[in-house]
Amino acid sequence: MVPFDVFLSRLKQEFKSAPESNPGERVLQVENWTRDGRGARSVFNVYWSGGETFRWKGANFARAEIEKVYNVWQDYITGRVGRGSIRDTVWNTKPIFSLFKKV
Repeated sequence: MVPFDVFLSRLKQEFKSAPESNPGERVLQVENWTRDGRGARSVFNVYWSGGETFRWKGANFARAEIEKVYNVWQDYITGRVGRGSIRDTVWNTKPIFSLFKKV
């Protein structure tokens, strides 16, 4: 895994290359991702207007939340940490997990 700041830079670059949904707001279509592969194969939008905050389905999530999940990502992937324990501290795990797999 790359350092978090490198990941975040790549994520923002991905958004900068994405189409605008509204003036000044970029949108990425992201496929739902689950560790066990049993989740629905749906696609949803994540929005970014610059800065450190992202949005999906009307909920905002910020750099700090993404970084919390990033710090335990390898433990989650290997099964040492469950999704529930992550969700106890970070509400928006669905878009964050899916962005990790996209970038």
